[in-house]
Amino acid sequence: MSELHYDVLVHDGLPRHREQKLPDGSPIVSSPVSTTLIYGDHDAVLVDPPFTYEQVHRVGEWIKSFGRRLVAVYATHGHGDHWFSTELLLQRFPGAVAYATEGTIAMMHQQGTEGRAQMWDVDFPGQIPPSPVVYHPVPNWGIMLEGHQLLAVEVGHTDTDDTTVLHVPDIDLVVAGDVAYNGVHQYLLESAHGGVEAWLAALDKVAALQPRTVVAGHKNKELPDDAAIIDQTRDYLLDARRLMAEKPSPQQYFDQMIALYPDRLNVGPVWYSAVALLSGPSAPVSEAEEWFFDDYLPTWIGVCAGTIDRTSDFILDYWSAPLNWSDNQGSRWILQPVDVVSVLEQLHTRLREAGYADTAVPDKKVTVYHDNGAAIEVIWARLRADGSEIERIAAHFELTRGNGGWRIIGIQAVSTSSDSLKDVWQQQH
Repeated sequence: MSELHYDVLVHDGLPRHREQKLPDGSPIVSSPVSTTLIYGDHDAVLVDPPFTYEQVHRVGEWIKSFGRRLVAVYATHGHGDHWFSTELLLQRFPGAVAYATEGTIAMMHQQGTEGRAQMWDVDFPGQIPPSPVVYHPVPNWGIMLEGHQLLAVEVGHTDTDDTTVLHVPDIDLVVAGDVAYNGVHQYLLESAHGGVEAWLAALDKVAALQPRTVVAGHKNKELPDDAAIIDQTRDYLLDARRLMAEKPSPQQYFDQMIALYPDRLNVGPVWYSAVALLSGPSAPVSEAEEWFFDDYLPTWIGVCAGTIDRTSDFILDYWSAPLNWSDNQGSRWILQPVDVVSVLEQLHTRLREAGYADTAVPDKKVTVYHDNGAAIEVIWARLRADGSEIERIAAHFELTRGNGGWRIIGIQAVSTSSDSLKDVWQQQH
């Protein structure tokens, strides 16, 4: 059996084309992102392809320089900067198969559609290639590379949901994706409501693998891939949690974290995470949640149930035109306002005929991308007056904020019998 080796290619951060700036007025950039190649005498496996045309061309040349046959690609999680270029990469290496866990694949379906329209293509216009989800569920035994097992280890929420690491026991290597950071400020935007605690538990799972080498998905290229970054990532989270508990202003939190970690790269995530999580009632997450659950939902329910006297075109105060609509029959763009209203009218007519009276919300999740972009996921239980259930729907809403306030630009809806959003999306994909 051949001996395995690894190498890492780090891509520098790119300017984000968004209105939000750092406190000193300078532009926000993305964090450096790493791609890892694990290789034996003849074959190789790539972990976390990058996300732009330029980056994937560079990766292709890099792989070619090793003289190995690329047999597989693995993505550690669903954030687009770790997989968007996969189809383009596979066109260059057609013998390779792309693998990910079911949780990662579920997030890819969102990131590659609504997520791209809402954030990625706004921040990096014209730089990202087509990104269909070409991944297959990773086998239970992992990925085989010249007789060695490469094991996908699910660790749960870290800087996003359903993250994993790739463990290579024979060389004591963990390719950690975004579970561990190395010399780069950590992305905490999705860490509210127990996210930090879940991330700390995930780090314990990685530490239990007892790796000697840990490659971070976001790293300073000058730093070694030492297992010490597990504890460094943990210390950063503990400091962030302690400071946030003191309820500082975003500026105070930003200044304190920069003072504690002056050598970490890319202060952008510190700032926009602080703005989203610490701006009080005016924070984007609070504004989006309040608009959706205290304005949009009660109005939708009232009009459908007949307790609010408004015509169906009220929906244009909440749904955009064009609107991306995805359901069990497929995905389509609804371009004209009259057609958007027609979709609502058909839905309301069907529900009224079934005796609709109210909607319960067994589960929900709010994610803010930046000041003017958010996603809200819900389970709707649509009820009759006697409390019996007409139907249960899991829905993902993409929101954007312009001069007219928040609007829904994309809706993905699927039937379900579950109380858990996590269960729904894993089953769907």
